[in-house]
Amino acid sequence: MKKKFISILLTCLLLGGCQTESEDPGVIARVNGTPIYLTQLEYKYDLTHEGNGGFVPSVEQVRSEYGQILGDLIVQELVSQELEQRGISVSDKEMKEAEDEVRSDYPDDSFEQILIEEYIDINAWRSQLKYQLAMDKFYSDILRPEIKIDYKEAEQYYRTHLSDFYMPAGYRFVMVKGLSKDLVLKGVELFREGLKPAAISAKLRKVSVQEIWIRNGQLPAGWKPFVENLQIGEASSVITQKKEVFCLILKEKKKRPC
Repeated sequence: MKKKFISILLTCLLLGGCQTESEDPGVIARVNGTPIYLTQLEYKYDLTHEGNGGFVPSVEQVRSEYGQILGDLIVQELVSQELEQRGISVSDKEMKEAEDEVRSDYPDDSFEQILIEEYIDINAWRSQLKYQLAMDKFYSDILRPEIKIDYKEAEQYYRTHLSDFYMPAGYRFVMVKGLSKDLVLKGVELFREGLKPAAISAKLRKVSVQEIWIRNGQLPAGWKPFVENLQIGEASSVITQKKEVFCLILKEKKKRPC
């Protein structure tokens, strides 16, 4: 019922846009001629809001969130096209290796069974996996090699903006967040094994990993019992607050300068 309502809302929003009569059904944008479909938007929206029960969003909220998702899809498609032009697009071999890595965490045919239970189309899942691999490749093969800064430039910038490099006392955590305790603990385990946040999210669809910095005096009161005695590299027990389930790994604890 909720999905039907959202589809109706989105249709109303799109009718107000610049879609022509000759446009293919289901196409909501084109990137250099390549279509982006409504089903892609719905898939990413469902991933974001899975587990929210019968919550029905407002028209303004749907407009805002679908706009953000559409922007992400456009960027992903532009990245994929750039890789293809350079002859380094994601290969079938890379796709198979990435999919096999995800499947290795599921015995027998349980991976397909989970997709069925979660109403996830395997082709939509593979499409999103390919986009993620493309983004990772764009960063590692194109952006990083092209970032060149002369050491004199860096030194001059540092001296000019010295105050910007002062790091106040506080804590740096890696936050592993998910929809259940078991998922969070599995995410922590994968992080300790050396997997990158994107790889963890690919393996565990409902888990996110991010690094956060919190100044002294700004640590949430509800976190203090879990983190005040943590050692560097140590993980807290699973914390449940409101609808959030997460774990904090202490990466750095910076004291006040002498």
